[in-house]
Amino acid sequence: MFGIKLASKESSKRLHRSSLYIEQLEDRIVLAYMFVEFGDNFPLGTLSTTQGAFRDVANDSVPGNRILGTQLVDAVNAFNAATPLDIVKQSFTLTNRAEMLAVVRRAYLPLNITVVELTAASQTTADGRTVASATSMTNVINTLRGGVVGSKDAYIFVATFNIGGGNPRTYGPGGGGNSPTSALDTSDLSAASNAHDDVAALYSAGGFSFNTMNNISHEAGHCFGLQHSITNATNIAEIDLFHQAEIMSYRNTNATTSSIAFTRYPMIRGDSNSPGGPVLNYNSLAARTGDSTLYDQLRTDANVGVNPNLSFVSGTGAHDIITITKSGAIANVVVQAFGDAAYSVPITVPGLGGTTYSYTIPLTQTILIYGGGSNDRFIIDGNLGVNIK
Repeated sequence: MFGIKLASKESSKRLHRSSLYIEQLEDRIVLAYMFVEFGDNFPLGTLSTTQGAFRDVANDSVPGNRILGTQLVDAVNAFNAATPLDIVKQSFTLTNRAEMLAVVRRAYLPLNITVVELTAASQTTADGRTVASATSMTNVINTLRGGVVGSKDAYIFVATFNIGGGNPRTYGPGGGGNSPTSALDTSDLSAASNAHDDVAALYSAGGFSFNTMNNISHEAGHCFGLQHSITNATNIAEIDLFHQAEIMSYRNTNATTSSIAFTRYPMIRGDSNSPGGPVLNYNSLAARTGDSTLYDQLRTDANVGVNPNLSFVSGTGAHDIITITKSGAIANVVVQAFGDAAYSVPITVPGLGGTTYSYTIPLTQTILIYGGGSNDRFIIDGNLGVNIK
């Protein structure tokens, strides 16, 4: 579980949603925010705009100052900039919202990204901007541009979207969403970089749903420059299980689990690489910009970075053995993923080969470990000299 300091040399546990633990950490300079909009201040429950204003939110002569939105099409897949778009508030209990936001914050805790739930009441962020639920797209623009220069943020609408006076876009009973594809500039998803403020749509009919909860983190991940890992089922049980803990995989967003993270382990690229059945290229990685893991892609992004108070270690959705040993001022981390709970079916590391994935972390701050689900074994030196969460 999280927030527990390990006293023994070795422990084994299964992660569950009830084991969430979020600690209030010391203040830090935040490089990015993620604003989650449930519609508390929508006029009469509806924020009215147009297809064009939601796609091309705000232009600027400086590319990095442009706010990129999402192209939503009507029931016949048509887009017209002047067509009305109504963003309709849906019902969530305070308990539902708190539970979903706790999991989203847990997912982003290893990174220098702060998750803010926008409410009817104004609140002041750590960088000094005053924010609240929007009454118009102008409020959205002001929220995104109100921070320090260089902060590149994500704004996620969780609502129902009606186009042209109807045509609600839900994209399936489980929910789903869309990330920016603006005409103003190359999207952060395409560029593999958090270069703009972004606005994304997450479709919801209200009420608690694992799909909605997981997709809040997922769509924001696109806004920060991440592409999909495995999307369609591969029909190979260990590969599908392997990706179940990764936010950017449909194996996670469609799962009834909250053991999600941007894993610090190589994951396989999705979309055209996983059209159904065996993946086309096992060694084509979801991470880009020269990094092996999606976590590291965000870690090395100048407009994201890591939570400076934590060193992050993760497993996978499969059955993992995670070993952390001290070596002077650093710790060596070795992760082995298996297709079975007996640890007898090792999984080959995508992109690198072999059955172990290794890296080092400094022994200067708390180590945050996310096992990722299934049956995980942790073997940790007892003399690391730092706390384990």
